[in-house]
Amino acid sequence: MPLQTQEPTFVLGAGAQKAGTTWLHAYLSHFDDVDFGPIKEYHVWDGLSVPEFIEFDARSVAIGPRRRLRHLWRGLKRLSQEDIFLRRRLQSHPDRYFDFFAGLLAQDGIRLTGDITPAYCALPVDTLRLIRDGFARRGIRTRAVFLMRDPVERCLSALRMYKRGGRSRQGADISLPDNEMLLRYMETDQAQLRTNYPATLERLEAVFDAESLLVGFYESMFEPDFFADLNRFFGCKPNPDFIARRFNTTERMEISDSLREQAAERLRPIYVSCAERFPEARRLWAQSFAKL
Repeated sequence: MPLQTQEPTFVLGAGAQKAGTTWLHAYLSHFDDVDFGPIKEYHVWDGLSVPEFIEFDARSVAIGPRRRLRHLWRGLKRLSQEDIFLRRRLQSHPDRYFDFFAGLLAQDGIRLTGDITPAYCALPVDTLRLIRDGFARRGIRTRAVFLMRDPVERCLSALRMYKRGGRSRQGADISLPDNEMLLRYMETDQAQLRTNYPATLERLEAVFDAESLLVGFYESMFEPDFFADLNRFFGCKPNPDFIARRFNTTERMEISDSLREQAAERLRPIYVSCAERFPEARRLWAQSFAKL
């Protein structure tokens, strides 16, 4: 269902990681009546309610005096603050989260804002309900979106991102050979939370009705049917010219057929569950289904 033209709306992007969320954020942001604020991934609620993502809890991060002075100077110059300071402020008093985005929506001509943080795929039902109700009390409707990607490809893309950043984090050990890195990463709590699409969908559907939840696939985001659904859901006038833009691309990590088979087999329950509910998954994830 399309949004009402003037209906203030908050977009909750729940992932999946490496499944097109950066493109979605950029696409929505380019409309004049949309303001997501200074950050794509605010990482407020995962840091507060998901132990596996405790690294995003900015309340416990040590901030030295030089960094604090730089923060004060940027404030005096009316420059945007570093992500960690805003995150800490919102996490310290969660009501500020709702007030912050309500403030963006209070601007003339702005009807849509949001927080597209892929780690929100792991948010518990109570937190999702708190977000929905917190905005509802301010007269703001929450609409959630969840994009899925072939689970093995999602893991590979995440590892390429971590390797490009040059730092082992979130369960990825970039010092390992590619094959060992992939298999070990898939066994970590962080990777399993990010790749367990059926569990994420179950939690989202416990809170959001069918008209308030958009589910799609990375592999078919730009196919005519889904692109039309996406624009209707967010009440946007379609801009096909934006489809060609790409963000956060990395070189492919080539793996052997045997390794792909081993990786897909470890994620068999995810593939089977998704295919039962979304038959198009077999077409979109054909390379992995061929190995099962």
